[in-house]
Amino acid sequence: FHKLGLDKKLKNKVRWAWWSGEELGLLGSHHYVEDLYANDPEALKKIKISLDWDMIGSPNYIRGIYNGHEAQNPDLRGPSGRIQDLLAEWFHSHDLATTWVEFDGRSDYGPFLNRGIPCGGVFTGAEVIKTEEQRDVFGGMANVAFDPCYHQHCDSLGNVWGPGLDVLEQNARALAY
Repeated sequence: FHKLGLDKKLKNKVRWAWWSGEELGLLGSHHYVEDLYANDPEALKKIKISLDWDMIGSPNYIRGIYNGHEAQNPDLRGPSGRIQDLLAEWFHSHDLATTWVEFDGRSDYGPFLNRGIPCGGVFTGAEVIKTEEQRDVFGGMANVAFDPCYHQHCDSLGNVWGPGLDVLEQNARALAY
């Protein structure tokens, strides 16, 4: 954060968490949320939002923002939509194209949504094939997966290079906004 100039004094406490077992069913985030729910519900109530940083860099990326305005829980559409709007505001202010991404609970934000915590985040793509229209907007290669190494052995920081590294920095700045 210091290198990116994102180390401003924060108004609220920020808890960083790295989850394990996402590929096996959101095991880490699910355990964390459900353990708080069962054993420390007051601590769970203190969590105001969950920002998902899972998919912030892909070699053949899109610049996606989770569509919080369409959260399945109607009570979360306003606050999750506000996160979506803030992210869109940052990207728009930097003349960077974005697209809305389905807010389906597929990533580690899902258990938080299920317990009524507003969520949001960015998504650069996974195993889905990039269309020609998406290529025209975001660059890269059509008819190739956004991230050919998604959930494979080659899925590492070394897989994110060139423009993928640029979008990783853009997403970090947007999420810090």
